[in-house]
Amino acid sequence: MTSPSPARSTWAIDPDHSTVQFSLQYMGIGVFSARFHSINGAIAANETDPIDSSVTVSMPVESVDVRNKTLYDWLLAKDFFNHEQHPEITFRSTDLERVEASRWHVNGALAIAGRTCPVVLDTVYLGQVHHPFAERIMAAFTAETTIKRSDFGLGWNMPLASGTPALGEHVNVKIYITSFRQD
Repeated sequence: MTSPSPARSTWAIDPDHSTVQFSLQYMGIGVFSARFHSINGAIAANETDPIDSSVTVSMPVESVDVRNKTLYDWLLAKDFFNHEQHPEITFRSTDLERVEASRWHVNGALAIAGRTCPVVLDTVYLGQVHHPFAERIMAAFTAETTIKRSDFGLGWNMPLASGTPALGEHVNVKIYITSFRQD
């Protein structure tokens, strides 16, 4: 007798209702924040055994949303994202760990500007609903992590008169994902 196969489902990240925000210390006293407004990706879920699930995400670097054209151009240049050589930021999960009923650590590889480093996304599953307009099942998640700019070669900086660096080393990342079941 064979055992039933686990309930597997595929979810597409909704680029219209998902965002990745980042912030870091600016000029020693302020905070600079921005976001990426184009996110693509998929979640392969094993609903019987969620630890056997995975996620892949990509974001075009050119979708970084800042209010200043000069800053936008600089962020795409070699000092930061190096858009010409590395047009996308990617994340691929390697494994999941249950922390609490709706909270997970999603471990994975984050690639920025040609460098790939391990990261842990502290993820909260917000639940599922039947979307009345899309007529599909929708699921939502939030996730947070902190990365070091230098790990990804984003080390441009300059000392201020006080000796404090103009940009902080640690970048706080907040992720808001809405996804739709595809099968």
